[in-house]
Formats: sequence, C-alpha cells, structure tokens
Amino acid sequence: MRKFICSICGYIYDESAGIPEKGILSGTTWENLSDIFVCPVCGAPKPVFKPYEEKPEAPSSVNTSPVKANSEYIEPLEELSLGEISAICSSLAKGCEKQRLTVEMEAFNKLSD
Repeated sequence: MRKFICSICGYIYDESAGIPEKGILSGTTWENLSDIFVCPVCGAPKPVFKPYEEKPEAPSSVNTSPVKANSEYIEPLEELSLGEISAICSSLAKGCEKQRLTVEMEAFNKLSD
C-alpha cells in the first residue's frame, strides 16, 4: 500500500493504516478518499498531498541527534501554543505570497486564523 505526505505539515497518510479515529478504515486507498478530505493535523486539502517514498536509513556513522537552534532543542509542533502556530503559519503565508504561491498562501492564512 502507498503513503502520501502533506506538503504543509508533513503528516503522512498510510493507506494500510487509514485513520480509524476519523472513520477512514485501514486499507482505504488514496483514490477512495473523499475529495473533501483534509489533513487531520493542519486542515490542508487533498491536492496538497504528494506521494511519499521512505528514504533508506542513514548510515550509523551519521549524527542523528536532535537538531539544535540557538543551543536549545527545537520543540515538536505538538508542544507549540496556538499563538505560536498561528504566528508561524502567518509568516509562511507571507512568504508564499511573495513567491506567488496562492493556493499555499490561502491554506496558511486559514491555519493562522
């Protein structure tokens, strides 16, 4: 079975797992999802998703420790407040506007609200 990744937030839809808590049974193919399907994490529409191919594991000699920014670990998205997520999405929308990516800009504007 295939997997699809949300190009906005990185959520991965796995056809073999489905999303039982949203009423999407395991084994539901991408084509059989409703056209009004949205990402369960960020609310992005179905056309934003792209086919996902798993990357081979990194060699053991590669440093796989968490990324650091300003000597602190970057917080996972789940630990950000709604205000922080809104500010991030608003900034991303402005960047998309500059690049004339109107569909993405509209999606980020919806998320920031």
